[in-house]
Amino acid sequence: MRAYTRHSNNLDAAQSFSFTVTAPGYITQKRNISVNAPTLPEQVFDLVPSDPQDTTLSALNITNSAPGTPIIIVPMENFDPDTLSYTMTVGAIPSITIQAPPCRAGATVRIYWHGTAANATNNQIVGVNLATPPATTVSHLRQHADAPTETVIQIIVTVPTGTALPENERTRTYTLTITRTNREYPLQSLVVNPSKSPCKWGIIQLRLSSHRPVAIL
Repeated sequence: MRAYTRHSNNLDAAQSFSFTVTAPGYITQKRNISVNAPTLPEQVFDLVPSDPQDTTLSALNITNSAPGTPIIIVPMENFDPDTLSYTMTVGAIPSITIQAPPCRAGATVRIYWHGTAANATNNQIVGVNLATPPATTVSHLRQHADAPTETVIQIIVTVPTGTALPENERTRTYTLTITRTNREYPLQSLVVNPSKSPCKWGIIQLRLSSHRPVAIL
């Protein structure tokens, strides 16, 4: 850690600082602070240890993107971060809403899906990163008038900066296969969450504070 002294001729002007905190075996933390008073309030943030959960989802929630219409015939299996493949069967709906938040803040969640009805009609797969939070998107479903049709969705989680995982373990791919039928059933939504959070970590805290004329970077 480095200490920087604010210029003696400009102590009353607001100044901004960016800093990065790293520790072996912990996820890197980045933060910006603005100092506009003689004393900087104590800055507290958590360092989360790196482990295989760096590439896991904390939940996989499937809901109806068109409320009021039937959706689920065969529900998805109970979600487990270490289970990578899921299936479900739905009724005559055009799309579903998927929420796939990561266990680790800073991890990237990228989904390969049909982003539009035209994509679904042409079976064109498109990839996009989910904004976290809320890590939610709508996937359109393939459909056929005379037969059930499968839509395969892949969700890839990539580790956050500072991970201690080896190169060959820095991504994890979840696959969701949805079969759409032309039948109607009354159940309208399904949210599957573990009874307890699957994301476990031992946290260490770093506390920073400064008093004029020193600011922490």
